[in-house]
Amino acid sequence: MVYRQASNSYLGDFTFSEVSTYKVDISLNVEFKPLALLSRGGWEYYAWLDSFLAQLEHQFSKRDFIQRIQWDGAVTLARIVERVTAPKAPPTHEQTSPPASEQPQN
Repeated sequence: MVYRQASNSYLGDFTFSEVSTYKVDISLNVEFKPLALLSRGGWEYYAWLDSFLAQLEHQFSKRDFIQRIQWDGAVTLARIVERVTAPKAPPTHEQTSPPASEQPQN
C-alpha cells in the first residue's frame, strides 16, 4: 500500500500510458573454494563480493528507495501543506455570534 501511495505521489499526474513498470528479479550464485579463505586474497575477494552484493541490494530495494527519498517525511510535509493551503470554509452564524454569556442583555 505504501508503495502505491509513494509511486502515485512521487510520479505526479502521469497517466498509465506514460509510465512503464517493470519487475526485475536478480539471482546470483557464488561459488568459491573454502581453502581460498585461508589466503589474504581470498578474504579480500570475499569482502569485495559482500560489499558488491550489499550495494546491489540497496540499489534495487523498494524499501531502501522509500528511505532514500525520505518518503515518511515527504508525505508528512505534503499533508501539512495540503491542510495549510486548503481553502477555508466561511464561518457559520454560530461561529460569528458571541457566546450567550457575552450577548447584550435587553
